Amino acid sequence: MKYLTWVIIALWFFLGVYIFLAPSFDYLPKMARVIFGVFCILFGFYRLARLYAKNRNSEEE
Repeated sequence: MKYLTWVIIALWFFLGVYIFLAPSFDYLPKMARVIFGVFCILFGFYRLARLYAKNRNSEEE
């Protein structure tokens, strides 16, 4: 389960960067691409922080 969590975190980061750089999203306004890309990257950081806190708490017990 731990490896799946790392894969999902990496996918959120990749999706955010892909939305910024991919020419296939040119039909969206630039501001919408930036907002959605930043949201995906921040959600990846949120998942990473939750994983870190969960691992830290399990080590303390």
